[in-house]
Amino acid sequence: MIILGSKLPLSPPVLRDFLWQVALQMRSGGHPWFRGGIERSLSREQVVLGELQHFLRVLRNHEFYGSILRRAQEAGDRDVIQIAQQNYDEEVVDPENHVELLFHLLDEAGIERSIAEGTMPTPGTALAVETILGFCERSPALEGMAFVALVEAQNAGEGGVAIQVYQALREYYGFSEKGARNFLVHSEVDGEHGSRQIELICRKATTAEAQRGIIHAVHLGVHAFSLEWDGHLQAAIGRRLYWSGDCETLLG
Repeated sequence: MIILGSKLPLSPPVLRDFLWQVALQMRSGGHPWFRGGIERSLSREQVVLGELQHFLRVLRNHEFYGSILRRAQEAGDRDVIQIAQQNYDEEVVDPENHVELLFHLLDEAGIERSIAEGTMPTPGTALAVETILGFCERSPALEGMAFVALVEAQNAGEGGVAIQVYQALREYYGFSEKGARNFLVHSEVDGEHGSRQIELICRKATTAEAQRGIIHAVHLGVHAFSLEWDGHLQAAIGRRLYWSGDCETLLG
């Protein structure tokens, strides 16, 4: 447990470091869903079942990122609007958006679009989607960004989860470059998304009240996305299990 006490407000560099402490309570690379793929302990069929759940979540990206953009526009801060618009365009509008990239993998596995879109969410997926959507709809734009930014940032980069999953999909699970491309793209752009949002958040959130909201958003965000990954694993193994955050512990 991380205890902050009454030290707020923090300077931007100290706030950034503290947000990372909060986010890394739930390291994406420690989650059994990602470990199962990266360590090649899941079957190809299990990976596809999990990615169907991933697809259900990204189908709602237009709502998540759209809500953040709408809240930014309502507040009228040009810097926040600019970043929110960039995120929305890249995640939703761009021809290589998250939905289309991810569907390539499902298509390669022989799953029709109508079947993918009609898949029933597992409990973890359903909880994650409703938590993400509800938070982004109700919260200030900076808090919505904080909710997703540190999850994105820790998945990116040379040693991040996304590039390791891409390598496993290509080298072990037999997917083409096109089928696995979603993870290659996000190993690059998630770092850009995350870093520009974190910089903006730490620059704009200067009061104790604003920083409390940001810290809460990061804490809730990493747990919400962990629920999504639980949902992937639930589909893959057919059991309703939840990760505790400890690399070795699943609860069910």
